[in-house]
Amino acid sequence: MIIELKKAQAPREVVAQILEYAAWANELSEDDIVAIAANYMGFASDQAELLVNSRFLETFEVESRPKLKSRIRLFIAAESIPPSVSRVSRFLRIQHSIDISCIAFSVFETGSNEILITTETLVGHEETNSLKTSSSKWSRDKPVRQVVWEAVQEFVASDPCRTFAPKDIAEVILKRYPNFNRSTINCQITSDCVNHSSRGHYPGGEDRYWRIAKGSFRLVQPTDILDPSCEISPS
Repeated sequence: MIIELKKAQAPREVVAQILEYAAWANELSEDDIVAIAANYMGFASDQAELLVNSRFLETFEVESRPKLKSRIRLFIAAESIPPSVSRVSRFLRIQHSIDISCIAFSVFETGSNEILITTETLVGHEETNSLKTSSSKWSRDKPVRQVVWEAVQEFVASDPCRTFAPKDIAEVILKRYPNFNRSTINCQITSDCVNHSSRGHYPGGEDRYWRIAKGSFRLVQPTDILDPSCEISPS
């Protein structure tokens, strides 16, 4: 993932900039990416692979790190995206299958000094040929969100406070759909999790889950906003 962040209005040349970064990233090997990450996080070079993997699993709450650079996603983020930028980006996305998105954001500060950020995706919902190919593993009509939701309901059964982990839901889904892309399960749970700190990265979510701890969730309850406590039964 490559993000080009601009304050105020994105200049016209931002598209050329992000394509140049993409060309550079495309030449990196997986070892190169791990080395860059290790250097950024201050890890010793002789333990780079182990420490980067550990940090990845902890941060994204997954069981294994996916293959790096299997897909490059480009994001242009700015307070204002002019038509000259969105038009070219949309052309690259639709006609040339480049996975590029344009996101406009606004920053607000409340009276209690809290920072609030709102976003609007101007380019990014259009489907590209490459995305159609990458999703070929899942060819059924039922949306991924619905598959995950039904699996969660099956797992918790009649106990709305029963906790679950993404791996629990994956086991339920893979029994029914062996070719399901399990990497999308964690993303979908995060998108639909009311109090997950990374929810904003997955727009369009529904209020279905409540995060208990890292890798541990339950169904959201009507009282969660007022009282986040809930008697938790073992999973």
